[in-house]
This record gives sequence, C-alpha cells and structure tokens, in this order.
Amino acid sequence: MWNIPMPNEIEVTGRLIANDARMGKVTYTIQDPVDGSIQFCNVEQLAIQHYRTQEDYPYGIHSEGAIIRTLVGLLFIDLIYTLPTPDLLIDIFQTEPLDFQTDAFYKSRQSQIDERISQLNSEENIQDIAEKNWDMYNLTMSSVVNWELFPTKSTLLSALKCLTSEQIQLISTYTFVHNRAVWKGFPDLF
Repeated sequence: MWNIPMPNEIEVTGRLIANDARMGKVTYTIQDPVDGSIQFCNVEQLAIQHYRTQEDYPYGIHSEGAIIRTLVGLLFIDLIYTLPTPDLLIDIFQTEPLDFQTDAFYKSRQSQIDERISQLNSEENIQDIAEKNWDMYNLTMSSVVNWELFPTKSTLLSALKCLTSEQIQLISTYTFVHNRAVWKGFPDLF
C-alpha cells in the first residue's frame, strides 16, 4: 500500500553486565566520551551513545514513540482542539477531546484532517504550520504534544526536517485513520 524503503541496519554492541529477564531490564556499561568514566545504561542509552560517538549524530532522544506523536500532534493541534465538536471538550482540564481515542474522531473531522494532510506536501508548508502552531499553542496542556521533548522551536523544526513531506503525510494519515492502535510499534529513539 505504501512505498516506504527499509531503513539501514546498524549493529550496536555493548558490554552486558546485568540481565533481569523477569523485569525486562538489561544493563550495559559505556565509557563517557568526555571524562572516560564508566557508566551504567539501558539499551536505548547505549544506542544513543553509539550514534553520538560513532555516527556523528549530535542529538538523540529516547521517548517510546512520543516524538512522532508530538510531531503529528503539533501539526494538527489546532484541528484537534478548535473544530466545533459539541460536548467533546467539557472541562478546562481535559487534555484531549472525549472522542479522541475512538474511530469517531477521524470520521467527524475527516475533511479538515485530510485537507491538512494535503497541505503537508512540502518542507516549507510543514515548517510554516509547525511554527504557527508552536507560537499559538506552546505549553498548552495537551495529550498529543509533549512540549518537554522540544525545549525550543528550532529543535522542533530541526526534528521535522528528519522526515520527508511524504513520510509526514503517510504517518499523519495512518495516525488518524488508526488512532487507537497506532501508538504501538513506533521507534523509541529519534
């Protein structure tokens, strides 16, 4: 259905020092690249350290899929919270409309969501929408945007540049069509 190329595979190795299979916890050691000290870490921190020191990536975030959710959420936050949907935002402390985790969410907003997806057809449009929504909604209580992941607008805009417009459109479409089940299986690292 979608033509997305397979990602490159990189093997990361580390020194395993503890494996608690019952708790699902594995501990590795890594050497701090600054002071040379030995540190304990989990598998995600091991991968991030590998990319920072061996692959020359300056940033890395372990977020259990929250990066993708936040990027999509920010591109659609205005539609998620401001479209007229009676009786779905009934309390100022709600972090999402009452129908957000249901199939009805997309169906009742399909034309507006599909129109936004079609607007995400270029890096410039994506950056413009993200910037506008950041300026309007930054630090607003929301279940779809984790503001702590991107402390500045420039870090958010840089993260969006890691994905092509086609990838953002496909992820956005999949996110809203399969809203309830979509958050399982997204990458933990970004």
